[in-house]
Parts: sequence; structure tokens; C-alpha cells
Amino acid sequence: VQQRIIRTFKSTVTLGANQTLYSANDVITDVDGLISFWDLSNELINTSCTIMSLRVQTTDATGLAGKNLCFHIFNNTVDVIADNAPFVLSDDSEAHREGTITTTIGTGSLAKEGQNNYENIVLNPANGKIYFMVEDVDGHTPSADSTIIYCYIKVELGN
Repeated sequence: VQQRIIRTFKSTVTLGANQTLYSANDVITDVDGLISFWDLSNELINTSCTIMSLRVQTTDATGLAGKNLCFHIFNNTVDVIADNAPFVLSDDSEAHREGTITTTIGTGSLAKEGQNNYENIVLNPANGKIYFMVEDVDGHTPSADSTIIYCYIKVELGN
């Protein structure tokens, strides 16, 4: 009997302190300007894994409340799209996209959290890393303070 190994991995996307409006379908990019990723390299048994769920938490309880965020999942590093720019992938980047996961940030007492379960995206991440970009589906006005988006994925390893 094969044992299932399931782990949760965390990554963060930090936005600078500004209130530049995000239009629908703009990219939310970390202040370091680099592609975001979850690092599975110390845990990955074989070359493949399955993303089972995505959970998102944010420090912005007003600007993102009730908004949809789409996480574009890649099996390798891709060209970074600048923060607040429209989401448009190059052909090279598109070749590495494995799928998308859209989650809605809650409202009221859940205004800082969103979750999407049972995605089942199977991929072979290069170098043990799953790369992602966040697309703001609806657009929003960010907080005047720096905002952190905590991104957690639950993954079945070595399937």
C-alpha cells in the first residue's frame, strides 16, 4: 500500500505602500519584482505533484474584500509582468502554465481570507519549485499601507 504524503507550503507576495488602483486583470507582483514560488525541493519525492487546494490570507481587510484573485500556476520560471500591468503572457511563458486557481476573498469577519479546494492540478515542477503569478480579476484600490498576501498550497507529493 502506497502512503500518501500531503504537505502545505507557504509563499508571500508583498505590495508596496501605495494606493495605485488595480484595474480588472492587472497583475499583483511582489515588491522585489521577481516571480513568486512555493519551494518543494526539500520534500519532492518524484518529479510530479498534485496541488489539492489553495488558501489565501491578506493584511488588507478592505481593498481585497469580496474580490477574486486568479493564481496562474507554472512548472518553471517565466517572464515577470510588472505590478499593476495587464496580465498578458508571452508564448514562452504560456508554454509553462499548468493551470489556474481562482479564489474569492471573503467579506465581513472573513474579509482577509479566501480558499479554493480540490483543484487537482498535476505538474512536474522544475527545480522543485511551483511558480505563480497573481491576477486581480476584479480590480481594487489597495490599502495605503504595505499589504502582504499569504499564499498556502496543499500538495500531494510524488504521485
